[in-house]
Amino acid sequence: MHKNELFKILTEEIYPFWNHLYDPNGGFFSLVDNDGNIHKEADRGVLLQLRILWFYSKLYSVYPTKEVKKYAQHAFDFVTKYFMTHQGTIWKIDHQFYIVDDTIHIYNQAFTVYALSQYYQSFKDDNALKKALNIFEVMESMRDENGYIEQLTKGNRLADLGFHADRTMNSILHMIEAYTLLYEVSENKKVHQALIYALELISNKIYNPTKNRLEVMFNHDMISLVDYHSFGHDIEASWLLRLTLPYIDNQNLKNKIINISDALVSEVYQKAYKNGYVISEKVLGIASESKVWWCQAEAVVGFHKAYEINHLTPYKTARDQILNFIHHHFIHHAHKEWYWELNIENEPNLERPLVSNWKCPYHNGRMYIELVKGIK
Repeated sequence: MHKNELFKILTEEIYPFWNHLYDPNGGFFSLVDNDGNIHKEADRGVLLQLRILWFYSKLYSVYPTKEVKKYAQHAFDFVTKYFMTHQGTIWKIDHQFYIVDDTIHIYNQAFTVYALSQYYQSFKDDNALKKALNIFEVMESMRDENGYIEQLTKGNRLADLGFHADRTMNSILHMIEAYTLLYEVSENKKVHQALIYALELISNKIYNPTKNRLEVMFNHDMISLVDYHSFGHDIEASWLLRLTLPYIDNQNLKNKIINISDALVSEVYQKAYKNGYVISEKVLGIASESKVWWCQAEAVVGFHKAYEINHLTPYKTARDQILNFIHHHFIHHAHKEWYWELNIENEPNLERPLVSNWKCPYHNGRMYIELVKGIK
């Protein structure tokens, strides 16, 4: 698909869909069903609001209009007013903006740093950078002798498939994503040191060189808890890790990160890519039969970035075929946003909403932005 067509989808389909969730009283509505109904009384999780803030801020890099800036500022004002405290970024408020869950989870802190850093990069708001560095300090206060704890307070806890873990790969991956951008815009030495520490966690504790994958869930001592192969996270990590390379001074660590990135792409291509899509995960040896929206988006970007580097034609073919699969099966014809997941017959699961705290413009919006910026 030509980059002009991708830009058109980004700016005339994805962008307008999220605009119509604008709440003039603050932030964006957080729940939309597959009939397009906005549930205005739904609670608002910070993760969705942060990812919307990131999306508009990043979109400005390819579509620098006053309207995009207005939406970004609206999201920034809402997040900083209602979710950010001296202790960190809280989990959730209700539709009247009262706190319903004040959990301080490191995953949400990472996306706070990521969104605020992107906002600063696009609009040069010094207040955003100051707040990002403050949340960075919160995150570093969560570091101990084995890595990073998941949260400061009791309450919510990220869990997948019923498993609970003291530490997760997912949090570390998005911490690296956030620290990379924060260091890029701040050149703060403490941020750089923390980024290198997190990369060493990936290299020494999280990456499994025998299985060419990132382990997912860990106990307090960073021992993997379950046989869980998350293909979606691995293909996402393959290109996010490469963004750190300009900031790694140690050649040995740099070579390890390059090798891990290459191995993750290759393993996903061999084990998860088939019939024009990628399967999301394999747990206890059983592969998921559903196709999940964010995994397809990250696979497109991951294979695209890998092709840019090594020019292996199979990766370009995989990128194009998955993109074609997305446009044929994932896009809701009436509302233009993507379905959450498809079953084995490529039918959408209508019980999963078009918008929720976890269903956001971060993955598919980013896919189009990366393709628009990257395809020559």
